[in-house]
Amino acid sequence: MIPTILIIGASGLIAQVIILRELLVSFYGNELTLGVILANWMLLEAGGVYFVGRLVDRVKEKTSLLVILQLVFAWGFIAAIYFARTFKYFSGAFFGQGLNLGSIYLYAFLAMLPIGFSHGALFGVSCRIFQKNSQEPYQGINKVYTWETIGSILSGILLTYVLIPFFSSFQLAQLLALVNLTITLIYVKPVKSLIFRYGLWAALLFSLFFFIGLNPDHLQSKSLRLQYRSEEIVDYRNSVYANIAVTRNLGQHTLFYNGLPAATIPDPDISSIEEFGHLPLLFHPHPQKVLLLGSGLGGLIREILKHPLNKLDYLELDPAILESLKIADPEYIAQEVIDPRLEIINQDSRLFLRRSKEKYDLILLGLTGPTDLVSNRLFTEEFFALAKDHLKKEGIIAFRLSGSMTYLSPQLRDLNFSVINSLKAKFAYVRVLPGYLNLILGSDSSYMAGIDAQVVNRGIQQLDLQTKMLVLPYLESRINQQWLDWFNNASLNATLKKNRDFTPRALFQALLIWNRQFSPAAAGFFEKLADFNLYKAVAVILGIFLIFLFSGSVRKKKSGNLALVYSLGSSGFWAMMVNLEMVFAFQVSFGYIYKAIGLLIAVFMAGIALASAVTVKKISREGFARKYLLAIEAAMVIFSLFLSWAITRGIAYSFGGLAVFILLFFASGYFLGAEFALCAKMYQQNRSAPGNTAGILYSADLLGGCLAGFLGGIWLLPILGIGSCGLVLSLIKATSFALLKKNINKG
Repeated sequence: MIPTILIIGASGLIAQVIILRELLVSFYGNELTLGVILANWMLLEAGGVYFVGRLVDRVKEKTSLLVILQLVFAWGFIAAIYFARTFKYFSGAFFGQGLNLGSIYLYAFLAMLPIGFSHGALFGVSCRIFQKNSQEPYQGINKVYTWETIGSILSGILLTYVLIPFFSSFQLAQLLALVNLTITLIYVKPVKSLIFRYGLWAALLFSLFFFIGLNPDHLQSKSLRLQYRSEEIVDYRNSVYANIAVTRNLGQHTLFYNGLPAATIPDPDISSIEEFGHLPLLFHPHPQKVLLLGSGLGGLIREILKHPLNKLDYLELDPAILESLKIADPEYIAQEVIDPRLEIINQDSRLFLRRSKEKYDLILLGLTGPTDLVSNRLFTEEFFALAKDHLKKEGIIAFRLSGSMTYLSPQLRDLNFSVINSLKAKFAYVRVLPGYLNLILGSDSSYMAGIDAQVVNRGIQQLDLQTKMLVLPYLESRINQQWLDWFNNASLNATLKKNRDFTPRALFQALLIWNRQFSPAAAGFFEKLADFNLYKAVAVILGIFLIFLFSGSVRKKKSGNLALVYSLGSSGFWAMMVNLEMVFAFQVSFGYIYKAIGLLIAVFMAGIALASAVTVKKISREGFARKYLLAIEAAMVIFSLFLSWAITRGIAYSFGGLAVFILLFFASGYFLGAEFALCAKMYQQNRSAPGNTAGILYSADLLGGCLAGFLGGIWLLPILGIGSCGLVLSLIKATSFALLKKNINKG
């Protein structure tokens, strides 16, 4: 049975990650869509383990149920991949069309329905089967929980280092189906009903022969043709960072990075690249050394190198971008990167600046604003302070943010000014050139403040820069005091708050803009969330606590069970939130290093597995469960406060770096694993059936994590910040501690 549970755990994580990546491409994902996808997965897992967990205790042929669920999972996985790529085609939506929040939720739910529900159900069935070989029912539940977690750990490492870089999604679905169905064959023989047994044999053998003969490359090419419609697929790959596709249409190549267009060759957006490739440099008296952070391939590098620079350092985290563009148009890319003054560095921007001692005349941010937690870290007060340390005396930092020449909405206004406020906190002079993309420059030199259209035009002529858009009339309209006055008047009521590493206010405004554009029906609700504060969070938590407290008083016989369900549900929420905090902090401190983050999540799951195994051995001692559970709850309260303190003060980065994060992830996993084992033991004291116990407790854990996954990245972290989130999490676990202390028995 243990090999089966290991494979079930591994299969769930692989399927979740693959479908997550596929849906992100179709949804053009940011934290909002990511939260919806994860929330759907956990909701469906919770539904599967709860409903089938309650059913399995009444089913005689329990092994047959396991076989049926494995069949559903195997077929559902390959169908989910195909659906995630093609639902726009069959629903009539255009390629490149954004979706509203309701559509995102619906399609994510449908894509994950067969695999999420069946995988959750497999946990409940496995607990019931495993219970036969255990002395106590709770031991079966905890052993399944432990071994499934170990399977997830192993598959997480394997997926990151081996499977994603070298196998397509359909190849992985084929491989996973063959492994799951082959090991399931041993569970057909114990089925007593001959008709049922032969039916399962037929279904399994047919499925095995189908997946053996399946051509995953055919499904790959067919689904991509439907996904990208009229575009010809030139290159398609999954790097460890993202999904990359290069298409060709009428001789024009477009590179899509996680579904979003990131570069166009050989005819890029001339207006955009000429403006950003020349204007910042022309605001500097004698630029010699420039640092460009991302989004340079496809024309921007070419424009910058028209200036008489000594050196251009270009940072691009994902080397697969250059590889894909070389396949699309090798001659164009070769001409762009052949200049000896150019050095391409595949490294995270903040990590590079932390380690480098170089000084630059200009630092250019290629991104056009914060769209997720990763990009936000390049538009914060802390990043501007770091960049300032790498600028020479007359150095300039330049970037672009979304703007408008007609109406500056409150959300767009506050996005711009939360970043501008952060920039003003570190630089003496800040200039804004309003436009559909606002060009923003910061410097400690007054030289920049006196530049006008005439000066820029003379610079272009003196350097003999060959440009198409940057002629004097265009420059006079772009560098225009009238437009600046309009921008300032439209921003009279702008926010005074800054965009910070651990309070990403600009990101929240970006999500509000996205929501108003694609989901106007829900826009008002999300905008009201901006007023949420620590006091309101405390009121909500106390309200939920009082509901459980009152319910326990009314239903005295089940008050202990309610307390256990509340404890595990709040722990699921707590675990997801502290993981989000730590992943967020790791990204800010070390960069977007997926391999390291994968390692940290594996460490978290190792903590769960070890805690569950250790707790099961000690749990039979008299009075141990109650005392240990209360101790774990108290430890979670303290850990929440310590974690926020350590992150906001940079302790985790300064002392030990990666080793500190490993310890933090392991500790949080250990707390969750120990709590699940203890709650299963104490819930079982009320003689609840094993399947029912597994269903209720595991679904409570998953629903708590689902809620945190949906709210954490798009709301709680951007609005409250990590410091206040630590207080919220400590209060949640304090109420859980109080409820347990009042209601659980002494045994």
